[in-house]
Amino acid sequence: MRRLHYDRYVSQGGDWGSVVSDELARQAPEGLLGIHVNMPATVPPEIAKALNAGDRAPDGLADDEKAAFEQLAALYTQGSGYAEIMVTRPQTVGYGQAETSATREAVTDGFAALRRLGEQRTQRLERKRVSAA
Repeated sequence: MRRLHYDRYVSQGGDWGSVVSDELARQAPEGLLGIHVNMPATVPPEIAKALNAGDRAPDGLADDEKAAFEQLAALYTQGSGYAEIMVTRPQTVGYGQAETSATREAVTDGFAALRRLGEQRTQRLERKRVSAA
């Protein structure tokens, strides 16, 4: 950042920028005041390992943690198609969107489904917090 004449700066990231910002925080270069990420990697390593292997939830999880594990397992097995495309052939989505309105609608519908899934999870968590209070 010195080459850009910045003595102090912050880093913000989402998607891949989240990974970059997180790594910047680990390195803590001089001048970095802080980071903000909107896609944090919050899955503990042992949970991620079980999810990636298709294993069951690890022993010793509380009921709400088991529920969260099952939701993540569903995302890993049913809701990660977009991420898989972006990891392996990122331009595919762009080609399709430029080519046909049907592809644009499919991508939009996919994002809407993910948003609805996230809203349902948030509502369940909020209900759980309210009932526990």
